[in-house]
Amino acid sequence: MVLPLVAAAADVRHDSHVQRPHGQGIAYLVVTGGGGQLADGDQPRPGYTISAVLRPHRAADFYHLLYAWNTALVLQVDKQGGGPARILSGDLILRHYLSDMRANDGGRAFFFGLGAGLSHADWRTPAASAQGSPTVGSADAPTFLAEFGLEWNLDPALVLMGKGQYRLYDRDGHDLSGWTLQAGAGLPLPF
Repeated sequence: MVLPLVAAAADVRHDSHVQRPHGQGIAYLVVTGGGGQLADGDQPRPGYTISAVLRPHRAADFYHLLYAWNTALVLQVDKQGGGPARILSGDLILRHYLSDMRANDGGRAFFFGLGAGLSHADWRTPAASAQGSPTVGSADAPTFLAEFGLEWNLDPALVLMGKGQYRLYDRDGHDLSGWTLQAGAGLPLPF
């Protein structure tokens, strides 16, 4: 009598989360460009991001619950700023989709994400910047970021992206935190 109850409980737990199908999921190499402003910057400046977006099916290769959570794993290199302040970062982001993006053809979905990374920041004093003298300070530090945006597959071989991102960097009296707005496109990675 106890054995059928234990088996039934195991089946309920097994069916209580979304099961990942067999096969290999899709990952994209995405390049975005745009602009934004750093808190210690003098004006809005251009920037760019190169990222590998592992959609939920592929992200589950690293942590199986990412598929059930409809969450992608994003690895990115982000460069923002110029002139008196600039920041170059390598980040790991968990991106949650508001529509189902688990299938390889994806469709279209708004997303939000949270991430952390390691950033290298350079800054100049206002006087040094006007004279064009070299950078007067730099530091490497962990940073945190939040993002929101839209991914749109025209077909499985092309994805378009628009996003906004806020990076938090405030160390030793230098505030290089700032917003950026970006747009770009990506192609599937062959691996």
